[in-house]
Amino acid sequence: MTPPLLRVEMFVVFLARGGALTHLAKEDGASWLATFAEPGHHPHAVVVETLERLGLTPRVVHSTSWRLEENQLLLTYMVAVRPMRLWPDALRPMVLHKPRQLTRGAATAPPEQLTNDDVLVHALRHLAWLYFDDAAVRRTLGHRWRAALRPYLPAPFMALAGRRARRRRAQTALASASPDGSPGQRSE
Repeated sequence: MTPPLLRVEMFVVFLARGGALTHLAKEDGASWLATFAEPGHHPHAVVVETLERLGLTPRVVHSTSWRLEENQLLLTYMVAVRPMRLWPDALRPMVLHKPRQLTRGAATAPPEQLTNDDVLVHALRHLAWLYFDDAAVRRTLGHRWRAALRPYLPAPFMALAGRRARRRRAQTALASASPDGSPGQRSE
C-alpha cells in the first residue's frame, strides 16, 4: 500500500464591509488544496506561501483538523485574511449566514461522510474559540470580528463568554447581602 499524499486544505475568511463574515471560495466552491512541494516543508509555511502568491495577507493561520480522504491526508487550516478591493479571478467571496449544526461521528470514529460545509463550520468554531480565548488573535483581528464569530462559539464557550455579566450580578448580590451572608433586607 502506498502512503497517502499529504495535502494542505485551506478555508479562507475575511470580514466584509458591514461586518459580514465572508468565505473566500474557489469558483467551484471547493476548499483550496496545496501539495507539499518539498519534503520537510512545514504545512504552515505552505499555507502562508500559497496565500502570498495570490496577493493575500494572512492575519491568522490555524490548523483545525485532519482527515484521510481518497488516499490523501488532508491537514485543514482556517485562515483569516485582510480584505481586498479586487480578489484573484479564480476566487469569489460568499457571505456566511447562520451557522448550521456540526456533522457528528461516534465517540471513537469520525462521521461517515463530510462535506466542505461540515469542515468549514468546524474550522470557524476553532477560529471563534481562538478569538474569545487568545488575546493575540483577538488583537490581530480586532473588535469588529466579535459579533461575526460569536454564533460559531461552541455551546460551552458561549456560556463562558457571558461570565462577566454573571460575575457583576454576583458581586452586586454580595454587596447587598447582610454581614452574615444572607440576602439583604429591603427597607420599605
